[in-house]
Amino acid sequence: MTWPFENDTSAIVKKLAGRSMQADKRNKAFLLLTIAISVCMVFSILLISTGTQEKFKNTQRNKAQIGILGVTDEQTAQLHQNENITWVGEYSALGVFYVENKTITVAYGNEDYFLHQEEKTFQGSVPQKADEIMLPQNYLDFLGKSYQTGDTISIDLTGTGQKAEYTLSGVLNNTKESNGYFIYVSKELA
Repeated sequence: MTWPFENDTSAIVKKLAGRSMQADKRNKAFLLLTIAISVCMVFSILLISTGTQEKFKNTQRNKAQIGILGVTDEQTAQLHQNENITWVGEYSALGVFYVENKTITVAYGNEDYFLHQEEKTFQGSVPQKADEIMLPQNYLDFLGKSYQTGDTISIDLTGTGQKAEYTLSGVLNNTKESNGYFIYVSKELA
């Protein structure tokens, strides 16, 4: 009932209540959307973080996990027999000399050493005999001659100028120009 001189505001109240309810619905929808986007972002960050960690673990799985210096042949044999050790890569730098401002390192590495290094791929085989060597492709390019696996190469391994004949058993697929090169020899020669 409306009193005399009183305004009938029921339509306006109804209209304002309707607008308020619509605004509440929009606010709730916006709030839900914000929560959903936040949850997606948190899960995305977690997935990216987990993926990055797994990718790093995958790059480390086949790499050497420990380095030991001064190991004897008996100790190496014990490492090979241990069931908890997947592979044993042997490496030893034997000496360094210089040729035309280039550092030449003579080293020994067994087959496991080369097979489990991501950046070290080769053609042929790892040196097994005293008269076999393995050279990187960039060193062959430096020498300026074309050699293939199985070729005989006359090279100085001591830096004294005394060359000896060796069979090229393998070629490392390293083509980047460098200031230092590696010559790999067999364990017998090492």
